[in-house]
Amino acid sequence: MTKKQANTEEEIWKEVIGFPGYEVSNHGRVRSFRGKNGKLKSAPSYMSNYCYKNRYHRVTMSDSNHNKRTKTLHRVVLEAFVGLCPVGHEGCHADGNIHNNHIENLRWDTVKNNHIDMIKHGNSLVGEKNHNSKLTNDNIYFIRMNKKKGMGIIMAKLFNVNPETIYLIWSQKTWKHLA
Repeated sequence: MTKKQANTEEEIWKEVIGFPGYEVSNHGRVRSFRGKNGKLKSAPSYMSNYCYKNRYHRVTMSDSNHNKRTKTLHRVVLEAFVGLCPVGHEGCHADGNIHNNHIENLRWDTVKNNHIDMIKHGNSLVGEKNHNSKLTNDNIYFIRMNKKKGMGIIMAKLFNVNPETIYLIWSQKTWKHLA
């Protein structure tokens, strides 16, 4: 389904679970009927959401005790339209686009299946995409091309990593995505 098709569908609103006075739509929009001091008003105001560090969209709402809480938008949509998250599951984006929070694009699934989806869509933070990585894809190819006896320690010193890291790369126990 394209974004244009999704936008032409009727927008359906449901109450946000645990946040009276807030509603979320099947298009991933949130509106509030809460005014100052938590009193309800007749006309809603549409809430903006924000994207922290270019990751998931978040929305901040006040619960029934007037405590502000921030939740990811895709979880708010899923909870309202599908139900609470089953144990061992998390919210998944079917098309890999974390900015597409239409209900048709969301599902509860296992962590493993979500990770498989992330790899399929190229969104997984593996290899050089991981901010903690000292090595690049080119480094890995170089290390694998030079798999010779006695080279592990030399490679480790060259790239400032532990020799065990080199052996794990050679045996393809790490950096598996670069076959």
